[in-house]
Amino acid sequence: MTLALESQEKITRLFESLKIMTGLTAALMDQSGQLLASSDPQPVCREFHRVNEDTYRQCVESEKTHCRMKHQDQEEYVLYTCPLGIGNAVMNITQNGQKIGCVFGGQFFLEPPDLDFFAKQAELYGFDKKIYLEKIKKVPVISKEKLLLHLRMVHRLAAFAISVELTKDLQAEEEQELIKSNEELEKTFQLLQDSEQQLRNQYEELLVKERMLRETEERYAFAVEGSRDGVWDWHIPTGKNYVSHRWSEMLGYEPSQAKNTFSFFKSLIHPEDISLVDKTLDGFMNGEYEQWEYEFRMKAANGSYRWIRSRGKVFEWDADGKPQRVVGTQTDVTENRQLEQKLEESQRRIEVALDASGDGWWDTNYETGKAVISDNTKEIWGIESNNVSPDTWKQLIHPEDRDRIVEEEKEKFSKKQSFNHQYRILRPDGTIRWVLDRGRAVDYDDDGNILRVSGMLTDITEKIKKSSEFERQQKELEALFDYSPDALVYSSFQNGKNIIRMINRRFEEIFGYSEEEAYGKDLDQLVVPEKNMTEGRQISAAPYHNQHFEGRGLRKKKNGETVPVIIRVGPAVVDKKVVGAQGSYTDISKLIQTENQLRKTLKDTVRSLSRISEKRDLYTADHQKRVAGLASAIGKALGWGEHRVEGLRTAALLHDIGKIMIPSEILSKPSRLTKLEFEYIKTHPQNAYDILKNIEFEWPVADMVLQHHERIDGSGYPQGLQKNDILPEARILIIADVVEAISSHRPYRPALGIDVALKEIQNRKDSWYDDEMAEICLALFQDGSFDFE
Repeated sequence: MTLALESQEKITRLFESLKIMTGLTAALMDQSGQLLASSDPQPVCREFHRVNEDTYRQCVESEKTHCRMKHQDQEEYVLYTCPLGIGNAVMNITQNGQKIGCVFGGQFFLEPPDLDFFAKQAELYGFDKKIYLEKIKKVPVISKEKLLLHLRMVHRLAAFAISVELTKDLQAEEEQELIKSNEELEKTFQLLQDSEQQLRNQYEELLVKERMLRETEERYAFAVEGSRDGVWDWHIPTGKNYVSHRWSEMLGYEPSQAKNTFSFFKSLIHPEDISLVDKTLDGFMNGEYEQWEYEFRMKAANGSYRWIRSRGKVFEWDADGKPQRVVGTQTDVTENRQLEQKLEESQRRIEVALDASGDGWWDTNYETGKAVISDNTKEIWGIESNNVSPDTWKQLIHPEDRDRIVEEEKEKFSKKQSFNHQYRILRPDGTIRWVLDRGRAVDYDDDGNILRVSGMLTDITEKIKKSSEFERQQKELEALFDYSPDALVYSSFQNGKNIIRMINRRFEEIFGYSEEEAYGKDLDQLVVPEKNMTEGRQISAAPYHNQHFEGRGLRKKKNGETVPVIIRVGPAVVDKKVVGAQGSYTDISKLIQTENQLRKTLKDTVRSLSRISEKRDLYTADHQKRVAGLASAIGKALGWGEHRVEGLRTAALLHDIGKIMIPSEILSKPSRLTKLEFEYIKTHPQNAYDILKNIEFEWPVADMVLQHHERIDGSGYPQGLQKNDILPEARILIIADVVEAISSHRPYRPALGIDVALKEIQNRKDSWYDDEMAEICLALFQDGSFDFE
């Protein structure tokens, strides 16, 4: 397949126009893989793939290979991914059942691209990764249905353009032959005119002239028969109308069926075209013109109507100057008309599609000084007419944008480039709209001057508003991020490392790293102390399993110092997919100092309260301290943490605080207590609870103290609780209190010793005392791990 350079340029302009509308590229190749026409490729292909020698060779070979593939069905298409990972589609173009080339539709993605793949590709070929990935993101992501619609549109445009080109070549040949025939006819008729003039002046040479006329008519007949057009010769006075065999064949009549009369000729004209033909013939008759060309329909032998282009010229006049003979040719232009109708229908469908999309279109003809706009454009501009002057749009551009847009358009036109502008228009009603205006010059004269410009117009006012609102919200979010009182960091997980992508000002202040120093670094290597690295890695991995973490820890600064922080991390999720991690660090140095001070104050308060109760009971001095020591030892032997043991110790130091409300004479009575006095003594756990319940300890101290005289079989006081209802800490206090009390002096008896105390625990374990805790208590004394001294 060969196409003239002009045709290749026209097809290229068609492809460019289609790219403006769809965002997809198009290309035409012949059957050998030679590129004939194409739109501008996607930016990533233009600026990277087709610049690098290796990738360019791969692209070209891939396209040629797919173009040379044979497909059984001309409507069959093939989707494929080029060696660089970009989607393409190819379809054959056939002519008379033979493949003459192919068209490509692309470049695209059928689903969002794998950016990791293209990042690796950028490294492989030495591309600027950041710019390369931005270009990859601009490659359209479309559905298969939209792709197929685009590919078929490219196929039809290319096939139509090629068909038109081939038809034009054939028509050019026919017209050349016709020109030669007409030149011969003109020469012949010139001779006839000369002969007729001589006939008037010299009658005696009539016989000679008649012979010359016959010879001329014979040549004329040969010329007529050799022409591919039909020829007619209308003798007006007689009404005879000679038609050539080609004229008959053109309409499907046998020569014997074609009558050489004007009435037969006229009977074949389509009823709707009779008035046009009559008007034209009257023009010949009245001398309005000697030569004319026009088109009308004539009935063929099969009953259908064919479009005819008729060219006629007056060749003979009478003595009064009235036409006597008109000779002309007829060309069947039905196929051209059908192609034009198809083109108009295609144009109409494009316009309907544009109207349905809400976009407008415009077309400016500088030769006629007129511009035509669609209804959507008229509505966007807020004007009443679809036909305006070329300068109308300039007057509608907002005064603040006008000079810039006009200059940008001139620059684009001077470089024969398409333009793509965003600007404001000031409508006649005073309202302002934002528009996206895309267009290009589509026709030039021989000197390169622009004759026609076409384009599309989109109202983007709402988009601009949303964009402005989005930008404002984005700035607010950035401000919230940047000025957060906590240190914030955003990271991504790569090759087992937590890579920093963004930090805020507070992060810089706490850890001493600037954003430039932190970006791209492993977060754990940057701020996690070496001894805490395992813990740090586990915390960093949590978001990538869609998990959250919150807790305290130590982190290191740039200068090597450590800082206590509250760490909070969680996943960053986009479209239900974890794309990164977000974390915060709250510096709790001052909080810990305050907590330590509060703990010290609390300990001092506990010690003070403990001394108060012991001073009320002189015979049990240091009783609560000794109980606290034994209780703490049992708690540690159970494997309790330091914080829980501290709570147990606090309760032990305060377990008899309620005795401050018991008269000292009862507490120090040297003889056995009466029943009433004992009942009075039994109120001290409740008294202690009432004293402690409103103090905000970190542990349930008041409840532990309330329960330190309960027994696991329910025989204790004041509530008669059983084992599972008694706090574990209180179960320890019960044992430690009994052991210390039996082994120490009391007002009413001397000390019974540690052996008696332990025997009491041994005998009543699992009835009064918790079995597990009793065993631990006995073991502590038996192996020497603990004693009250």
